[in-house]
Amino acid sequence: MGVNNKWFVGIGVLLFALHLSCASSIWQKVDLARRQGKPEQAIAFIEHHLSLHSNDARAYFTLGELHAQLGEWEAMLEAFRTCIKADARWQKEVETARESYWRENINTGLRMMKAGDFTGAQQFFTNAAVIYPERALSYRLTGEAAWSARDTLKAETAFQTAIQYDNNDEIAKRYLMRILYSSGKDSAAIQVATLLLKHIPDDTEAVRILAYGYDRLNKIEPALASYQRLMAISNNIEDVLAFAAFQYRIGEYENSIELTRFANAIGADSLSCLRSIAQCQLMLQDFKGLIETANSILTLQPYHIPALQLLQIAYAASGDKKQVKKIAHRIQQLTLNP
Repeated sequence: MGVNNKWFVGIGVLLFALHLSCASSIWQKVDLARRQGKPEQAIAFIEHHLSLHSNDARAYFTLGELHAQLGEWEAMLEAFRTCIKADARWQKEVETARESYWRENINTGLRMMKAGDFTGAQQFFTNAAVIYPERALSYRLTGEAAWSARDTLKAETAFQTAIQYDNNDEIAKRYLMRILYSSGKDSAAIQVATLLLKHIPDDTEAVRILAYGYDRLNKIEPALASYQRLMAISNNIEDVLAFAAFQYRIGEYENSIELTRFANAIGADSLSCLRSIAQCQLMLQDFKGLIETANSILTLQPYHIPALQLLQIAYAASGDKKQVKKIAHRIQQLTLNP
């Protein structure tokens, strides 16, 4: 080997040694800064290194980890994307890291939810949504935390996003249905309830939302069909009374009476039921039945002036002037001496 060749080889070895020394030096600095709890300083070292070695995949991966340590998730993702672009062999390392950070944020959020810190939990679920934007669970949990914190607007948005990413998320649909109905957005609530019923045909809550929603929208035929469907799967007192009230509003007084009596039989308040029945009998001009019902009310509450007034109307319609006069005197006494 000639002298010149030996000289070039020597220079090459020296440059390689210097490169290794510089590389070793940067990782020593980064490692020391990380162990001292100074991620910002470590980031500065890495960024300076990358200004000289722009294709160093390891450096980008480490930069992503440092941003994750600071909770800078967008910056983490950008560093990870550049890492894979520089060297596709880092794909598995990147996905493993993202998965780990996603689960860490989800689990921390769940612990905070359990502890009652719903606002704090939202932040961790939001972090998870940044790390993996396509995962519906992050948005659904954000919605649940916001719902628990009574931030219905944020909860509604989060549940809608969850459904966009996973149309089979029945939990998100149920929450969204409740929020829309409680917010008076009946048409939207009905749409979500209909979607939920495609997956769970006999879901009582969804059918209830249909019945109550159509009722509030004054859509008689779909409301009637939904109430009938609800009665087939529910013996809930409030549902029966709601259907009875609906039947009264559409002029089906006999049906309303039948439903109200059934509600009373399964535990509804007797006095309230008797009042509703009396009102129906008045509309039907069933004065004989009205006399019986009004007397039943007075048995429970002897000084109930509205029942006495109904009784007075019934006797007047029957032509019993003696009873009308007697009741009028009683009402006058109660009015003067409440």
